[in-house]
Amino acid sequence: MKRRLTKEDIRLLKYEKRNGYVFAGMILMAGVLFNLIDLVMTDIIHQHTVLVAIDMVIIGLSWMTLHRINRDLNRDLEAGYRTVRMEKVTGKMKHTAHEAGSGTLSNQEMKSIDKFQLIINQAAYDVSRDFFDKVSEGDEVEMYFAQHSHVLLGLALSEL
Repeated sequence: MKRRLTKEDIRLLKYEKRNGYVFAGMILMAGVLFNLIDLVMTDIIHQHTVLVAIDMVIIGLSWMTLHRINRDLNRDLEAGYRTVRMEKVTGKMKHTAHEAGSGTLSNQEMKSIDKFQLIINQAAYDVSRDFFDKVSEGDEVEMYFAQHSHVLLGLALSEL
């Protein structure tokens, strides 16, 4: 079953695109570093045709990386639909984790963080405390996935 993407779904998919921008930015920064090293190490009379050619390759590589990493997310945003799957909750888990680095100074208590998960098809999905309390084992839930990237967009209690 398909449904239209909500504004929240679109925001989440755009946020997921950050990895593409980070990797493309890292490639561009490596290119800038290479340019600075070349400009410092060579004399003024040196012809920079090789540098310009390398810059073109770096810009092209950065652009291709950006579009390759974000390809499925862009297709999801263009399509405008999400896939709905009905699944049965097979288990519930509550974990108490401790914040990294807390409590290291002068014997302080470590900050505890409660994490709530539903087990569906032998996979654990993080949910809010409210949703965790609403759902019981054996209940049917609607799982919303992006059509091409298969990013989990949300969970809702089935209305059947």
